[in-house]
Amino acid sequence: MFKNNLIALVLGLFFLSGCGYKESIVQNNDVGYLEFSRTTFEALSIHINDSRHIPLERCNPEENCNKNIRYEVPSGSLHIKVFDKEDRQIYQEKFYLGVGNVKKVVLP
Repeated sequence: MFKNNLIALVLGLFFLSGCGYKESIVQNNDVGYLEFSRTTFEALSIHINDSRHIPLERCNPEENCNKNIRYEVPSGSLHIKVFDKEDRQIYQEKFYLGVGNVKKVVLP
């Protein structure tokens, strides 16, 4: 009798705990990534949506300037502008960046 009651109790708890189970996928960050490839060795300044600033330091001709560094940015519609050291705009692009996507931007 004790064994039957124990089995009924375990099955009842198992059934009740299973009723409240809900499976869901939680997406923590709505971000994408930008990767810059450049042909110049000079320092550049990148502005994203006129709010975020990413400086690209000057590099030596002997080293590789394109180190596949990914910069985390909010996903969605982006407007990037690139300025040289004299604050002249040398590049501009508008595009949509999806969640988790990587966009490689080739700079002049």
